[in-house]
Amino acid sequence: MFSERVVVPTRSELREATRLRVLDSARRLFEARGFNATTVRAIAADAGVSAGTVMTVGDKRTLLVKVFDEAIGAVHASRAFRAPDGESATRDAAAVEPVESATPDGSAAGPVPPETLAAQVTDLLEPFISLFAAHPDLSRAYAAALISGAHASEVFGGLRTLLIAEIASVLSRAAGGDAGSRVDADALAASIHLLYIGAVFEWATGTELDAGALASRIREALPPLMPALQKDRS
Repeated sequence: MFSERVVVPTRSELREATRLRVLDSARRLFEARGFNATTVRAIAADAGVSAGTVMTVGDKRTLLVKVFDEAIGAVHASRAFRAPDGESATRDAAAVEPVESATPDGSAAGPVPPETLAAQVTDLLEPFISLFAAHPDLSRAYAAALISGAHASEVFGGLRTLLIAEIASVLSRAAGGDAGSRVDADALAASIHLLYIGAVFEWATGTELDAGALASRIREALPPLMPALQKDRS
């Protein structure tokens, strides 16, 4: 008889499994009870660990930031691709209809209307808008945690880079995808990202906390920026 080989998880694997279990419990309790009503002890009980173990993953605000960061990262991962330079980035948003930059006979169609570009970018941001609008009280607590400066977030790190790459991809296609437009697209995408973050923070402090209000705010604020992509490059 052959004995079955037992694979014992490493300490690193056990720590990661515990971290994921704590974050999953935190997410479910935050969504079910709200941020204020959820306690570290409740998260610990739900995850089957001690309160001290929960605190090794993070305090309550840190857990909320991690929960949002992972949800945002999951959206990017669902549309991930490998950039031409080999760096991990995001694919150019297949869910968003491309903006036509030429007529059927191949001739230039002229500048893409700013309102059309604004709609394209807003469509790209829609999954994040829906994420924030689904739980406005949690979004407010998330914004407060970020503003405090005491809780590091990937939304200003790797997730920022990914979103700017996605926005730049949409803008570059709208400008015809030529190499000369890429610099403008990247710079404009960074500006749009700042506008988006500002709009989310402004929305989180308001009274109209639905997805439509946030999407409209972003869509209406974008057109004045778009002409920067349409300057004459002759």
